[in-house]
Amino acid sequence: MKKITRDEFMQALRDYHPTLHAELYTNYRHWYYGDETLDAEFFSANGCAIAYSAYEYEGKFHITCYIHEVSDDCDFAEACRKCKKMTDTDCAAHENHTCDICLIHHGELSEELNKFLGFRKFVRMGEAFAPDPHVVPLTRENSEEIKKICDPSALESDTWFGKMEAESFFGWNFDWGDSQGIRFLGYRDESGKLLGIATWSSEDELNIAWLHDIFVSPEGRGRGIGKSLVRTAISHVPDRLWNYQAARDNAPSIALAKSCGFTFSGANLFVYAD
Repeated sequence: MKKITRDEFMQALRDYHPTLHAELYTNYRHWYYGDETLDAEFFSANGCAIAYSAYEYEGKFHITCYIHEVSDDCDFAEACRKCKKMTDTDCAAHENHTCDICLIHHGELSEELNKFLGFRKFVRMGEAFAPDPHVVPLTRENSEEIKKICDPSALESDTWFGKMEAESFFGWNFDWGDSQGIRFLGYRDESGKLLGIATWSSEDELNIAWLHDIFVSPEGRGRGIGKSLVRTAISHVPDRLWNYQAARDNAPSIALAKSCGFTFSGANLFVYAD
């Protein structure tokens, strides 16, 4: 593998498939260039761009390897074999560790990912929808109301990813939200009761926007509330390319994305290497 600079790594993501890599490009920039910089190494191998980080946190050694497709003739299998040698070395040196490998790609291989654990990515161009008057901005002061929306979603979900998405909502949106520019929207009925929430953000440098989380209470489902939240979010920056991702087994989330005009653009596959 050839070691490359962060700038070379980031440029490879932008040049090859900016839609597929947009979210991780934004995260790399914040996490690796931000105030709390993680130690990371960057490599190029077999048509792939690789970000490798190994660090100790809360008494455990965390190893994370992201392998991005950045060439039409990329060879994930060979790139994985080379990365596995690095992870094996770090795993052997630290008894208490976790090790995750993530493959990010599009095209024919993305269809194969539907058989495995991972996330499906969707995109659509923005549109000047008329904002729904029932959809209003929310803040941290609405956190107790928001919890009432998220908790039933976690308890009722039959899928592991569905539960994880709901349970991690506060960690992502509240703990990381300020640095990521997360905005909150809520759907209130005529009585003012909160029936649904959505979060979104935009990225000026790549001219994209992200729809992050959507939750609708059981009593609000089947009333078009999710679609109203999505369209109102899009109406805030209608000139952007909007991105959304949903877990493979989160059928309602995928159905909502498609009903709102999003199309499949690629996938992430997570390989747990322990």
